[in-house]
Amino acid sequence: MSGTLPTRTDPPRRILVPRIRYIGDTFLLRYPLRALRTAFPEAQIDALVSPGTAPVIRSFGLCNCIEWPSSGLWEQVTLCAKICSTGYDWVLDLTGNDRSAFLSLLARAPFRAGYVNHKDPPWFWRGRVYSLPVRHEKYKPHIVRQHARLLEACGVPCPLDPLPPQIPSEATAWAIQQIGKPGARRVLQAHLVSRDMQKSLPAEIAQQVLAHFVHQGWFITLTTGRSTLELEHTRRCCFGLPEGSYRIISECSWDQLAALLDIADLYLGADTAPSHLADALEKPMLVFFGPSRSRQWHPLNPRARILVADCPCLNKRTVCEPSMSGRCLRRMDISNFVSLLEEVR
Repeated sequence: MSGTLPTRTDPPRRILVPRIRYIGDTFLLRYPLRALRTAFPEAQIDALVSPGTAPVIRSFGLCNCIEWPSSGLWEQVTLCAKICSTGYDWVLDLTGNDRSAFLSLLARAPFRAGYVNHKDPPWFWRGRVYSLPVRHEKYKPHIVRQHARLLEACGVPCPLDPLPPQIPSEATAWAIQQIGKPGARRVLQAHLVSRDMQKSLPAEIAQQVLAHFVHQGWFITLTTGRSTLELEHTRRCCFGLPEGSYRIISECSWDQLAALLDIADLYLGADTAPSHLADALEKPMLVFFGPSRSRQWHPLNPRARILVADCPCLNKRTVCEPSMSGRCLRRMDISNFVSLLEEVR
């Protein structure tokens, strides 16, 4: 770690926080954004995020939100010009890739902090962008602890106390209208797919797990993304379940998803955004991991359990080869799912 820390007697008036990643990554910004708002209550804080993730940022009520354009060179150039002319005092780059480093430089802030890969040589261009480069550890800790480490290097305490989302009453009313609380039956909320389909639970395993709970009298709600692949896979997971024992919900807002999770008794999911949301709500839950690193993405709430399938692809890359996708998850044992779910419920 090197660089010059700005004096805290001159607090920043405008802060840019780039985090241009998936929606689950965006949701985990709640800890550093809360820390910044607490440290600098009068500052303008702008989170720069991926297209479509703005509702998550707005649900915090902690900052402004700027979405990176999904397409169109002119729109991207226009946004770059706006970033350049805003006059930011601080940039805290929580993304850590070439694009976010370029945008951090473009902001022309006097103080810029960001991640540097532990393998990068000292002269690598990205490290020279930041006035305070924070070098990643060889084995990265949980992502929220990575963020906390960067903020603490900037002199901003970042506590990791629970920070549950606020759920609007109309979202709760919608969730009850959709599935209700069916009599005395308990509700298992499941999200078994991911936009990265190689993280999805194989249908043959999901069928057995869901059937176990249906036979015990549980009602099952399954949420899914809007893509055809995710919806079709979720339907295969429900094959053989009695009619009326489950419901698939593919169209809901972020607030509505939070309400569905809030009224459920138990959660089962892949390493994806709904799991991070269930974690924030401190639900009893089980998250399964295959081709993603549980060390960096596991739930933090004490009522959570994880089930990890050894994925050989993680030793050499972050994405499985097409011929390997899902192979690690297909080796998982149904008994492990059932026993862990029984333990946390």
